[in-house]
Amino acid sequence: MKDAKTRKKLFKIGSNALILVAGLLFVVFLEFTPWLAQLENATYDFVFRVRPRLTPSPQLAIAALDESSVKELGPPPWSRRVLAALLQKMKAGGARMAVFDMLFDYENPTKDDPEGDLLFADAIAKFGKVILAKDISTTSDPQFSLEQTIEPLPIFTDAGARTGFIRTIPDEDTKIRRSCWLVNEQSTLAAQAYMEITGEVISLRNNQVYIGDRRVPTESVGPYPGFVINYVGPSHTIPTRSIYQIIDGTIPPGFLKDKVVFVGADLAAENKTGGAGVDRFPTPVDEETLMPGVEIHADALNTMLTGAFIRTVSPGVTWLVLVLLAILTSIYCGVLKPLSAGFATLATIVIAAVAVYYVFAHFNLWLPSVRPTFLIVFVYSANTLMQYRMAVRERAQIQGAFKHYVSAEVLNELMKDPGKLGLGGREVEATVLFTDIAGFSKISEKITPQELTHMLNQYFELLASVIMKEGGMVNKFIGDAVMALWGVPLDNPNHAIQACRAALKIHRAMLVMDPVRCRIGINSGTMIAGNMGSRERFEYTVIGDAVNLASRLEGVNKPYQTDAMISEMTEEKVRGSFLLREVDSIRVVGKARPVRIYQLLDVVENKDAPEHERWSEMTESFIPGLEAYKVRNWDKAARIFAQHITLFPEDSVGRIYMERCRNFLTAPPASDWDGVYQMETK
Repeated sequence: MKDAKTRKKLFKIGSNALILVAGLLFVVFLEFTPWLAQLENATYDFVFRVRPRLTPSPQLAIAALDESSVKELGPPPWSRRVLAALLQKMKAGGARMAVFDMLFDYENPTKDDPEGDLLFADAIAKFGKVILAKDISTTSDPQFSLEQTIEPLPIFTDAGARTGFIRTIPDEDTKIRRSCWLVNEQSTLAAQAYMEITGEVISLRNNQVYIGDRRVPTESVGPYPGFVINYVGPSHTIPTRSIYQIIDGTIPPGFLKDKVVFVGADLAAENKTGGAGVDRFPTPVDEETLMPGVEIHADALNTMLTGAFIRTVSPGVTWLVLVLLAILTSIYCGVLKPLSAGFATLATIVIAAVAVYYVFAHFNLWLPSVRPTFLIVFVYSANTLMQYRMAVRERAQIQGAFKHYVSAEVLNELMKDPGKLGLGGREVEATVLFTDIAGFSKISEKITPQELTHMLNQYFELLASVIMKEGGMVNKFIGDAVMALWGVPLDNPNHAIQACRAALKIHRAMLVMDPVRCRIGINSGTMIAGNMGSRERFEYTVIGDAVNLASRLEGVNKPYQTDAMISEMTEEKVRGSFLLREVDSIRVVGKARPVRIYQLLDVVENKDAPEHERWSEMTESFIPGLEAYKVRNWDKAARIFAQHITLFPEDSVGRIYMERCRNFLTAPPASDWDGVYQMETK
């Protein structure tokens, strides 16, 4: 006994160590999956949005080309005379610097004002510190790729304007989280503004960016060195005024005093994905709206001026934290019961989430949060599963009996009451569904055994998935046939409805196997359910007349050329939930009592679908003919069915009735004819 306990303890320790290593390897695997970065970005964005807004640098302001400017000054492009007036007003207001998020690579856009460029150049020279945008144009095809820099017109740079790249590179989810320091070793708009303000030089050395001799955070932004933008808040957090207000002089006094004023578009975008075409982009801080590109550049400069760069912990520290969390979770699982260990693990995740938020909000340091969470959950889940496995092994008698059963429902019931393992059964009310493949013999003759096996496996997998999802039990596979049960081993008042839903879903799912089709028969009634067989080998199943009738109904589809047939017993239980059509009253082989059969067409919830409307029309067209047929009015019935077939040529049942009526017109049935059709085959 002591050796057994020792072995058990050693096994548990070894399993915990193996799980810990497997968890760390799992995290390594996550590094190579694209959705890890997506989840990490989503977490990062959430924390960004819920943290308090930052106070933007008092040196920053935005002059927006917005709707009011368009209303008062007309739609762009404007004459450069307007921008000259803007610079004059900004200079008069005491602005320190003007940074234009606009390209000036073409001559004055309004041909009726040829002096516009001269006036704008003169305003640039008088203002003193003006930065104009430039960008990169790339032309490529399979033979070559050409990259050109779009520069402002020489008249403006000759007047003293500096330039900066406006290139922004989004992450894979299209959000702008980073800004470039340099593009092709030349400064961006924000970087140029920073150098003009501080007099410090931004340079690149050994793939690291330096401001003077001070190294600053550097991350790859596409092919360029960049940094994470520490957005102060959502759109319009940085003080913004309309260009029209500035020109008109209706801004608050001192709004421009000593400010670096970014000038750019802020027009509403119908394109919700944003992009360069509308100069609005998705960002981490705007959940529903898009941020103007000009404000993104202003936020980048704000990050530089405040020095509030967002950093990410080093890989070494990250892995140290991961190992410690994995060990801590393993200790929980080793000394606590699974439920208590679960609460402790959940508390660890919550504490870690709070720590991530606190460190980010107060220290601008981003701690990876997705990998630790996945690791903790993996270690806890694996340990709990291992403990459950050990507990299951100790119940060897019950587990040994599990191999006789294929249904999870049966297994659950047996776990509750092992006494049910004995032979015998009980009377239940349930629904049975039989299916088989139409024309299976012909199909099997045309394909190889390997292809046939693959087709059957696909067919069985498809049917089993639908049946189990609808609460049914796949009882057995018989050649190409499937037998499924509802209402056993557990009582289920909706057994007939779920079986009919499964039948319709099976036919929809079978579309992927076109042209392979299956026929379905469904019957509800009283039957015996339980373990049948010998004490050495038995199976859980159902027997009785109701089961046999379901099997017969599946075969009845063949002469009527239908897909799904249900009995009157099932129809009574599902009436009002499905679109049904009474097909016939038949007497199956081996049975004296006739049964009314119905074609299962669709669920009533699908009444707005075009195919549902056609089936409804087909059923309404069919009913008068059937009523005339039942009262032996063959001539009227034949005319109704002939008209019905004209409207619904695809309805094989209507065609069968038309032929019957025509035959009865020439050779009427006996006087004691009861309207029941005798099936000649099974």
